[in-house]
Order: sequence, then structure tokens, then C-alpha cells
Amino acid sequence: MPIVCIPQETANKIKEAIKGKDLKIADLFKIKETEARVKYLEKFAGDKAGEINALFEQKIILKNQFMGLKNFISKITQTGRYSKEKIAELQKSVEDWKAQQMERIFNPKEGEIALDTLADKIIGTHISDVQKGEFLKLWKATELFKKDFDGEKWLSEQSKKDYGASKVMMENFVNELKTGNLTLKEMLAERVSKFKDTYEVNKTKAITELLMDSLKFITDNSISMVATFDNSFMGRQGLKTLITHPKIWWEKDVKNSFSDIYKTLKGENARDALMAELYSDPKYLSGEYEMAGILKSKQIEEQFPSSGPAKIPVLGKFFTASENAFVGSALRSRTALYNKISDIAKNQGVDMTNPEQIKSIGKLVSSLTARGQWGKTGEPAIVRLLMWAPKMLKGNIDVLTAHLGQDITPFARKQAAVNLLKIVGTTATVMMVANAMKPGSAELDPRSTDFGKIKVGNTRFDITGGAASLVVLAARAITNSSKSSTSGNISKFGTGYGQTSRWDLLINFLEGKTTPPVRFVMDLLEGQNVKGEKATLGKELVQTFTPISIQNVIDLKDDNSTQAVLGAILDVIGVSANTYSISTDWTQNTGKELTAFREKVGDNVFKEANKTYDEQFNQWYLGVKLNPKFQALTQDQKSTVVSNKKSELKDKIMKSYGFTYKRAKSVKLPKL
Repeated sequence: MPIVCIPQETANKIKEAIKGKDLKIADLFKIKETEARVKYLEKFAGDKAGEINALFEQKIILKNQFMGLKNFISKITQTGRYSKEKIAELQKSVEDWKAQQMERIFNPKEGEIALDTLADKIIGTHISDVQKGEFLKLWKATELFKKDFDGEKWLSEQSKKDYGASKVMMENFVNELKTGNLTLKEMLAERVSKFKDTYEVNKTKAITELLMDSLKFITDNSISMVATFDNSFMGRQGLKTLITHPKIWWEKDVKNSFSDIYKTLKGENARDALMAELYSDPKYLSGEYEMAGILKSKQIEEQFPSSGPAKIPVLGKFFTASENAFVGSALRSRTALYNKISDIAKNQGVDMTNPEQIKSIGKLVSSLTARGQWGKTGEPAIVRLLMWAPKMLKGNIDVLTAHLGQDITPFARKQAAVNLLKIVGTTATVMMVANAMKPGSAELDPRSTDFGKIKVGNTRFDITGGAASLVVLAARAITNSSKSSTSGNISKFGTGYGQTSRWDLLINFLEGKTTPPVRFVMDLLEGQNVKGEKATLGKELVQTFTPISIQNVIDLKDDNSTQAVLGAILDVIGVSANTYSISTDWTQNTGKELTAFREKVGDNVFKEANKTYDEQFNQWYLGVKLNPKFQALTQDQKSTVVSNKKSELKDKIMKSYGFTYKRAKSVKLPKL
């Protein structure tokens, strides 16, 4: 039953009223209607009367629950310990008690106390008398099919399917009551109405709630929009499953995810079919999946915190297809991994009736599929507003540390170590093969942001699912230095004014994990985005609400090289690909040479020449940085070679537009 929290001040008032006999518990039992009972309690509890009534209604149920527990204990003594007969009888006792309470709450007999508040709390929203009847019918049908489950297996495959379908229908009915399939306009009107009602009672509370709800609405829908239009679980969140259990990755993730997309676009409800299958799984019915934390009712994946974009005409169906593929991949992978690892545990003599073993394996499985948990209750709401995918970050930390310092069983700790060895070994092998095929294509120094990536031209392909960023952060913090991904220079962190410190390192890391709306604000305040472009309201809005897959296609207008196109394609299946190039903004240079050139050719030609310069320099630099002669130079000599080449290219380009500028001769080094 839901827990009702009563403020201490209100509780004291109620106690005093009971002591003074102004409030008589007997009177509450005489009042049969919830509305009348709440009104009666308002004299003593004010606006908390509803909560007090909910507590009263719970106590009525708990009284019967106590009798049920007595019968429960009685049956234990009668049937003997651990026998199948005892388990079946106890299960029936619990189910019978539950059925009685559901009847009492949702279909009270004449003369019985109406438990409307308790019904609302069970459903999660207000439910009318008519809707109570409909819900009770669905609940009874679901329980009827469940009678063919003996606690270990289904007596018939048809009952299993019927139960799963009925359970999904009941859940959809409840969700429909909560959301009502309202349009955006109707949702806003409903929220405004709620604000007005609260404002009349408590202005501060009304404003605070409206602000938090608005921020959550914007953040959740932005994250969902940016994360959609792809099938990314397989190459990002599912990458560790590929390395540790490739068969599960292929069968439960890849094959089914594309099938989910196809079915959804065809008009079938792929999510309902999946949930019906999972709800009828014996491990779900026994509560094992929920205890392990891998499959709970109403579970939401943080990459899709809102299904709001599904309401968008036409595009909404593509959003739903992407969401179904992601959620389906996550749930199928987690349950399959749990079953696989628990079978290994049983074969090794591990007692899988022990809740600690179940919870430990659940933590292991969750981390492998990018779902870690911060503390006992998870990350605070404010963290979810500021940080993108905190659960994935925690999952990566757990995998890379093999759950060091966490309270898990020896078996789970051993499995975590085995998984880490597989991941490290496989990643290292891929990087060595890449370097053997093309020297310098895989960065082995963990102080560089290119670590864990394969370089093809200007494009870097992440082969770690984002986990490498944690290794880079740790390596830089430990060595107090970093390696430039462009020049290869090693820089020590300092403590002087304007120097990068370990604190700056941490802040920069966290900035890279912010949600799209937070990034939107940061870019506008800094005046430029992460690409170094000038931040404008239009550009930032596009980046905040446009799917990354579409943004990558748009970016191809600036670089349509083979590797950039390949990067845009692979990003759709979760392989993060970033195309870097050394770029300069001549408009920010106030030197005499560029100022004179700009005045001569005009702004449009000036920008065109700037773009040509960047393209030619990047093409030259990609080749020269792999030249053994260049690599043998000192850092100062490398800088001189690069500066000379920049001057040479700039002169050549400006000359092609009929402009020349005389300057002092540069220091000459052998041409490479």
C-alpha cells in the first residue's frame, strides 16, 4: 500500500482533537462516503484532510491484512516447511486476501465504507466509479489467467499469452487514466488550472511546482527528441553485451530491434507484445526480476524520459519506432543476461534463492547495459535536470571498477572482474589491429581524447560506447597532464593564473555531460557552441530539439568526405563518430594582413577563402603528422613547421584572389 506522510504539525493537531474528543474515530466509520469523510476531517487537518483520510483507509485494509497474516502463519504450521503444497496454499491465501481487498476498494458493498482516496492512490490518479468497475474487470481477468501458473511454470501456453495480454491491457488502461491522451494544448490548460488552484492556497508552492514542472517538461522532451531517429542501443549501451555475451547481443538486441522498428512503422504495437511476453515470464511473476532491479512496472529508460514527441504528426511514428527499439533492446538484453548469469551461478552451486545473490547479479547486469544507480535511491531530480544520462555514467563507472567498494556477493564480483578483462582485452586488441593496418589510427595514450577511438581521416569512431572518457579523465588527473589530439603536444596542468588545473578538468568533463537545455544556456552565455561557432538563438534551438542523427546529416554539407558520411551512418546504430578539423575564424583576427585582405575582397569572398584555407591545411596536416621525419622533430620544431605551412597556404590563397602582402622572412626548416 502507498505510504502516506503527514506533517508533524498536522499530526499533533489530530492527536489533540482525539484527546479532547472533538474527533471521534467511531464517527469516521459511520461516514460511508469518502468526500463526506474528507470534509469532516478538514476541521482538524485543513488541506491535509485528504492525506489523513488516505491513512485511515489504509488502516482499514491493514486490519484485514493482519487477519490474513494469521491465516498465513496457520497454514505454515499445517503444511510443513518448503513443500510445494505449502507454497501453493500460501500463494492462494495471499491471492484470496488480495482479491477481497480489491473488491472492497473498487466495488464496495452497500453499507461499506467507500475507499475512494485509497483507490486513487493505487491507480495514481483520480478514478471514477464507472472506471473502478472497468479496472476491476481487467484485474479479475488477469488474475483468472494467472491461476494456470503453478509458481514455477505455466500449465498451458495459451494461458501464458492470455495473462500477458490482459496484464498489458490493464496497464494501458491505467496509463490512459493518468495521461488521458491529451493534446499539448489540453495538457497546458490542465496545468494552468492546477496552478490556479494551488496558487489560491500557497503562492510559493504554486510557483515552485510550476517552474520545476516546466523545466522537467522541456528537459525530458528535449532529451527524447535528440536521442531519437536511430537504433543506437546496439552500438552504445549494448556494446559491453557484444563483448561479454555476443550471442545475446545479436539475438536479443540487433535482430529484435530492427524488427521492432519495422513492426511499429507498419502499425503494430511492438512494445505491448514485448511487455506481454515479459510480464508472463516466471521470473517476473515470482518477483525475481523486480528484486534484481532489471524489470519493474512503469520502468522508464533515461534516454527516453518522455513520449511527448510521439504526438507530433507523421514524425511521431518514427519517434515511437526508435523508442520501442531502444526500450525493447534494453529489456530483452537485461533479462537474457540475468538468466544467463544466474544459470552460471546455479551450475557453480550458488544459492539463487538468496536475495543478495539476486540483487548482486541484477547490479552486474544493469551496469553492463548502461544502467547504474547512484546511492540507495538514485540520483536527485535536480541532477536529472542538469545531467544527460547519469545512470549510464554510473553504469560505466561500475564496469570499469568491477563494482569496487560495492556490497555485492563474491560470485558477482568475480563475474564483474571477468567482464572487465574481456572488455579491456577486446578493446586493446582492436586498437592494436587498427595500428597494425594503419599506424597512428588508434591513440594508445589515455591522456588524449582520441584514446579508445579509431581515426579515419578527420573522423574518430568510438569503440568503447563512451566509457573511454572516464579513462581519459582518470589518466589526466593522475598524471596532471594532457595530450593534444591535434598536435600531439603534452601539456602539464598548473596552478598559476589562467592555467588549466585538475578542477578545470573535472568541470569540463561535467560540462560535456549536460542536458541539451543546459548546453543551450551555456552556449548563449559563452557566445559560442562546442564547434567554436558563434552561438545564436536559432542555432541553439535547432541543436536542443533536433535528433543527433539529423544534425549529423546536416553537418555533411561542410564535410561530405567518405569517412564523414560513414560516421553519420554508424552514429545511427550507436557508434559515436566525430569529425574534427583544425579550423580558424579569420573574422576574429584583427591583424593588418587579414584586415587589408577583407577590405579588398569583401565579406563573402573573405569567408570563402577562410573555408578553403581550413580544408587545405587539414588535408596537409593529416598526412604530415604521420610522417616519421615530422614525428622525430622536437615540439618547438613541429610548431615552426606548422606555422610556416599556415603562412604558405594563406599567401597562396590570398594571391589566388589577386592580393599579396609582404612580411618578414620565416625561419626555414627542411620541407616534409
